[in-house]
Amino acid sequence: MVGHTLLDDLNVTLKALGVSEKYECKCVDVKHNFKRMHPGIRAGLQSISQVILGKPICKEYTLTDWGRRPLLRNQIHYAALDAVVVIHIYNKILKLEKNKKE
Repeated sequence: MVGHTLLDDLNVTLKALGVSEKYECKCVDVKHNFKRMHPGIRAGLQSISQVILGKPICKEYTLTDWGRRPLLRNQIHYAALDAVVVIHIYNKILKLEKNKKE
């Protein structure tokens, strides 16, 4: 699995469901990779996207009501974009790390 603050989100969800133990998984969190590469730079997804991909992502729908159903079309688009951007960031980080080793 690849994500941004993936374990944090997962553990918050488990806590909300009443699961007390922390979940461990083999996953890649682009936030941690980014912080290792760029210490001192804010590691939010928008910042990471700007630095790694050269483009910021719109975070306009972050604070909308995600409990409301049905979700707005823009909320669905926003959530999908977050997932896709993380994959592009991960691939670019891999490429940058490979080039650094060569």
